[in-house]
Amino acid sequence: MVHPKVIDYAMTAREDFMDIFLVAHCRFVMGTPAGITDCGKLFDRPCLFVNSVFIGHCPPGKQALHVPKRLVRRTTGEPVPIDEYLGHFRDAADPVAEVFTDGGLARNDYAYVDNSPEEILEATKEMIDMIEGRWGKDPADQELLERYFALFGSIPHTQAGSSARVRQPMALSHLRRYRSWYFPEG
Repeated sequence: MVHPKVIDYAMTAREDFMDIFLVAHCRFVMGTPAGITDCGKLFDRPCLFVNSVFIGHCPPGKQALHVPKRLVRRTTGEPVPIDEYLGHFRDAADPVAEVFTDGGLARNDYAYVDNSPEEILEATKEMIDMIEGRWGKDPADQELLERYFALFGSIPHTQAGSSARVRQPMALSHLRRYRSWYFPEG
């Protein structure tokens, strides 16, 4: 049953002008970091990027959060250790090919796991907190983000291979949920 206040825009009302108008006037944009979601940055709209595959990189924006997919071993489902994952960006001639392409994923026995509905809901609540000025105010949250940023140092993290500091925040709920993966030492 469809809620009376919900419009299935994509199936019943979609048109090119409205695609852009809605992004330009929304409270925030949520989606994968590609396509129409990128238009949110053009209009300086807050953006929540879910199911991204570049841990440590989120398209920049004034108010943006991202929640990456998890990288696991294809054959066992076990998480790929963070040091191994980051090693591709430090050591591989083409790190993007190692963690983005089907060939690289297969060669390394990797697979991505989509964000769960719960992870997306938690991140959505955080995005609302960010918009309303409540997000990340706790000193423990700031420490967690700084530890996350420190993981990346100055490793290349764009397709162009530029080297820059990672400073785009990840959803704190994701960092907390997978804390032992991001920070295996404790």
